[in-house]
Amino acid sequence: MHLPTVLIGLLGLPANNCNPRQPAPSNYRAFNIGNCQAQLTFSRGKNVAVQWEFDAVYADGARVNHKPFRNFVNIAVSDPFYTIGYGNNYLTNRTQSQAFTSVHEFSNVCRNGAVPTAWIFYTTSANSACTSRDYRFTTGRISTVTGSRPAKTTFTARQINSAAEVEVSWSSVANAQSYNIFVQIPTRPYEDRSGYFVTDRGARFSSSTTRAVFPGVSGSRNAEEPRKVYVNVQGSNGVWSDTTSTTPINVRVS
Repeated sequence: MHLPTVLIGLLGLPANNCNPRQPAPSNYRAFNIGNCQAQLTFSRGKNVAVQWEFDAVYADGARVNHKPFRNFVNIAVSDPFYTIGYGNNYLTNRTQSQAFTSVHEFSNVCRNGAVPTAWIFYTTSANSACTSRDYRFTTGRISTVTGSRPAKTTFTARQINSAAEVEVSWSSVANAQSYNIFVQIPTRPYEDRSGYFVTDRGARFSSSTTRAVFPGVSGSRNAEEPRKVYVNVQGSNGVWSDTTSTTPINVRVS
């Protein structure tokens, strides 16, 4: 299998970052992955209520906006509108103290049979984190490369002690560069009892690791509402395994 070198765009040009202590978006990558599908990834800053848009650029000069796959209830699917409750992103160090990785999936991106030659990432609003005027990011053209998805992994998760710690185990995948583990913990119910507020935990692990233990956050047991766990795979070429048709597993704690 040919695994091309990833082109990383470091062209994020912030006009202003309303919280200078938060990292600016960076590390933009754009992959053509066959069948007129694309995967875009980048390191996203931690300011919330920020709407991202994505425009494909074609060889004939056309620039076309495309919307990524969205699924609010799947913790492994990043959302372009990054809020506290949605915008599920790939945490890299077990807590929320670092910037996140966002992974966006696109279909039907071909134009007259041709795949994009580049993408442009940009923000359009940031209404609660700061003013939309003061929080704007855009990139130059992020050149596309051809990539293929790694296989998905199989995984299990269970409570291992009275502190409600959760052990996650997964199978190794050929040509994996890393694994990203997600653990979503319900904290308290909405006032109308229609759902739960949640807090997210996660971490990035090297390809040699197949097990991790996550803190229980024992003050948020909520035995009636399960914790959700998912493991995603990053291939050696930088492409992530597909999350559009997958379901996280439930772990109940007592």
